[in-house]
Amino acid sequence: MARRRARKLSAPKFFFYSVTLILLLVAAASLIGLVIGALSDLTASISFTVCFSLLLSFIVVSYLLHKGKSLKKIVKELGLSRSALTTKTIGYGILLFAIYIVILFAVAAYSVTTGNQVNSNVQQALGGYPLWAIVFVSVIAPLNEEIAFRGFLVPRIGFLASGILFGILHFGYGSWSEIIVALWFGITGGYVFKRTKSLYPTLITHMAVNVLTAITILSVIHPMMSLVH
Repeated sequence: MARRRARKLSAPKFFFYSVTLILLLVAAASLIGLVIGALSDLTASISFTVCFSLLLSFIVVSYLLHKGKSLKKIVKELGLSRSALTTKTIGYGILLFAIYIVILFAVAAYSVTTGNQVNSNVQQALGGYPLWAIVFVSVIAPLNEEIAFRGFLVPRIGFLASGILFGILHFGYGSWSEIIVALWFGITGGYVFKRTKSLYPTLITHMAVNVLTAITILSVIHPMMSLVH
């Protein structure tokens, strides 16, 4: 039985280990290409962003496979099983997104009443991306980030530390608005995951937020509608 289980796990391990290695090499090549001038800033940025995003989930799954867990157990542990998708978890996702919208309007109202513009750099950072890259950032990237920061890190380091790391991840945008809102979402979303054991509430919210951001970028709407990626 042990040999049969080893054979069953060998194929997933080989796949995830191989893809993880390839992603690491491509990410490194992107940075090297940027440094030596072989790649443009935009090409290197897109390449590294895609590879880094995918690495978040591939490293997690590879690690859990290495620990001897089956793919079925991994899916359940990460809160992605079918039983974790319920009316209640969907409701939590909708509620989190509604709170995010309220935050947007509150910030917009603050800007109008005080005359202090709260800058957001998401539009500038992703504005030059091609359509496929914006779709990736909107749909695939949220899944990778939720797997890493909520599904994997929350049970191990807690929702507070995980949320802080998620906020730090957004330092690259160079805007306090993205960092603060990402910090709020990371901590709140981590708490929701801890309570529900389901990744779907934060996944629904994260995808909805990123799709809204993509719409604002593609429609050239006011950047204040793009507070968090």
